[in-house]
Amino acid sequence: MKKSFTLVELMIVIAILAILVAIVIFTLNPSRLFDNFRDSRRVSDIVTINKAINFMETWNSNGINYGNSMTVYLSLPDSSSTCSSYTLPTLATGYSYSCKPSNVYRNTDSTGWIPLDFTISSSNKYINILPIDPTNDSTYFYSYFPGGSYELIARLKNSNTNSTSDNGFYDDAYELGSPNRTNFTPVPKNLILNGNAETTIGWTGVSSLSTDAYEGQYSFRIDGYHNVVQTKAFKVDPNKRYKMSICLKSVGSGGLSYYLFGIHFYDKLNREISCKMNNHNVNTKTTLAQPLNSGDTIVYLNSTANWNITYPYIGFYPFEDYPDYTYTRNVYQFNSIDTENNSITLSSSYTGDTFPSETKAVNLTSSNCALMYPHALNNVPNTWGCYSWEVFGQPSLSNSNKIFRYGTATMKLVLLCNYVQSDDRSLLIDDLKIELISNQ
Repeated sequence: MKKSFTLVELMIVIAILAILVAIVIFTLNPSRLFDNFRDSRRVSDIVTINKAINFMETWNSNGINYGNSMTVYLSLPDSSSTCSSYTLPTLATGYSYSCKPSNVYRNTDSTGWIPLDFTISSSNKYINILPIDPTNDSTYFYSYFPGGSYELIARLKNSNTNSTSDNGFYDDAYELGSPNRTNFTPVPKNLILNGNAETTIGWTGVSSLSTDAYEGQYSFRIDGYHNVVQTKAFKVDPNKRYKMSICLKSVGSGGLSYYLFGIHFYDKLNREISCKMNNHNVNTKTTLAQPLNSGDTIVYLNSTANWNITYPYIGFYPFEDYPDYTYTRNVYQFNSIDTENNSITLSSSYTGDTFPSETKAVNLTSSNCALMYPHALNNVPNTWGCYSWEVFGQPSLSNSNKIFRYGTATMKLVLLCNYVQSDDRSLLIDDLKIELISNQ
């Protein structure tokens, strides 16, 4: 008789092998590996192109023509010279895209997607054919921008040290170029770190990552009522206009989710700016009738006309180098108003430097505080939907549509997900963006 495995033993071995294969696949994450391979090739291609251009700069002692400084040259093949067949980010005013037909777009003789003649010297061995992005679609492509000598850009699937330490304009792209580059691109930049929700880096409050994504591999999943907050503030200019956008989907068994999109504002010293620090009733502007000294509980004003105990806070100006009645951290709560004596009683004794007579004062108010939440949706659909809006300017009583609080230098996002709802409501979030769209 010959010894052999029984059917049961074979089934056990096959089951064990299947489990091991599943563990290996889960651990290695092939999709992630392929993404990393493509990113490595992107970095390598940009380095190769950059070396070829550096050689041309050295070989041509009289300098080279880098191309039209108002044009962004793309690695995408297109019969349209302006790349109109693709849905691409809107460029700043005056700039345009350039694409070349598929039969020439990889040529190295200046007729390809980069308008430089790499064949001018037989010694240039770096490029025989112009590299293109391994995906090369409307999301992932190479770009060449001659503004300030030149800059080469390749968007990466996963941000890494190549994209974050290259001194470039983008956190999710690898950028190389001339030392004289202006480090500017007319293509809008997403100011939000990890707005593509591919990891939880840069955020708190995310329950998990979901493979149900609007774009890319993952999205943020939030179960129940949680605040999702950025861990790092990013710079903004209140005098410029920005576009905000977000993609959402309800997936919980309890029904449709509620959400609020909010903003935390910070000044140039990284101090959070609360609503009452730059909102006041314009009809309550007055000055101190006598100095306010440390230890005082009574504040004597030249007028208490129109002052209201409903929002019992007083603000003093000036504050640092901000204009009067715009932003102050000299904010104190009061308990009562004496209209006959034009005075207010503070909730606690004043401590600090003396405010002299005629120091400007005002009754602060809660007006415009809702501007911290510029967008809300009560019933997020159970299919992916994307929403966008613009934010710009500093608010005033005459224009409450302006969003940035006075003194804002940086800001963080806060998302109130499944707002005041139970744990059986779940919300998916993807493709968070804040982009500068206008200098006015």
